[in-house]
Amino acid sequence: MTDDERNQEALFRHAILGDVLSRNLRRGQLHPALKQLAQQTYEDRHGRMRRVAYKTLEEWYYKYRNGGFNALKPRPRKDRHRSRVLGEDLQQLVLAMKREDPGAFGACDFAGTGTGRTD
Repeated sequence: MTDDERNQEALFRHAILGDVLSRNLRRGQLHPALKQLAQQTYEDRHGRMRRVAYKTLEEWYYKYRNGGFNALKPRPRKDRHRSRVLGEDLQQLVLAMKREDPGAFGACDFAGTGTGRTD
């Protein structure tokens, strides 16, 4: 994600929270305000409709309160430029362990089929 894209996402987040951020909320008013925002659908910069969970809105709210606009910018992933795929040797080890005790693991999708099958 480029700096411009991070700025655009921060603007999107700020636009959603804008009314709540501009009000001087009293104790007990934040929860219903964020809950109301969570029930709405928003159009992002790509024209996609998005819904935002209450917990996410709450996280954004406190990030903004503690760090300002820059805190609303998405941070790059910590594992950026690192593979998030298991190596072949580790895949084989997990499959062997699963064959020994099939109930020990959830569905594995090493083939990339999206089916959760291990064969």
